[in-house]
Amino acid sequence: AAEEERLRAAATLEAENQEHARKSVQAAIKLQAFARTLHVWRYVLPRAAEERRKRLLFEGRVELTSTLRDLRRTMHGLSYLEGHQNQSATRIQAWWRGMLAMRIVSVLLVRRKIAEIHDFMELAAMRIQAHCRRRLARASCEALRRQRAERVQRAIREKEARRQRAAVRVQAFYRKISAKSTANRLRTARNREMLLSDGEAAEARNMLRKISCDVGGAPILRAGMRGSKSRAESKHSPRRKREPVSNGARLSSRS
Repeated sequence: AAEEERLRAAATLEAENQEHARKSVQAAIKLQAFARTLHVWRYVLPRAAEERRKRLLFEGRVELTSTLRDLRRTMHGLSYLEGHQNQSATRIQAWWRGMLAMRIVSVLLVRRKIAEIHDFMELAAMRIQAHCRRRLARASCEALRRQRAERVQRAIREKEARRQRAAVRVQAFYRKISAKSTANRLRTARNREMLLSDGEAAEARNMLRKISCDVGGAPILRAGMRGSKSRAESKHSPRRKREPVSNGARLSSRS
């Protein structure tokens, strides 16, 4: 029984080995077939197709040469009538006129395209010029507005300066009149004080102080006293010639 089992196992192993060898041979055959097919498709078939094309081209040239030779021999024996010649000349002339017309049309199309480009360039130049003129006009308008505003401001300042000068003149004139009237009253009171007695002089002094307080206080009184003193001195002193004074100095003194 052991011997039979061993023989049966050896037979099974040999059968498996044979099956494996058979499958290996079939796989190798398939791989070889695939490689040969790939070689044929890549190298053999293109070369064979090129050779067949060259052979057919050569055979076609030979056949075309023989056919043209036979056609020339056949046409050599034909006789063309005058109508045929006129018809051929008409066709040739029509073909040539068609070629000339096509050339003229192509030239006209080119001229039309050039005219369109020229018009477009003129329009672009006009737009650019209009843009530049608009910018220049805006700049000039802004400059004119600024100049006008400056003139208006200058006129307002000059008007205000004239008003101030006029007000200063009016105030100076009023102060002059007020000072003159105050000085006259002070002079009259002083003269009256000098002519009156002691009691009346004291009363005149009180009245003088009251007048001086009413018109602005002691500074005005002192100013009036200085003015009367200077006028009294000027009566006894020789007169000097008055130097001319410019308008600028007058305006500065008044202001």
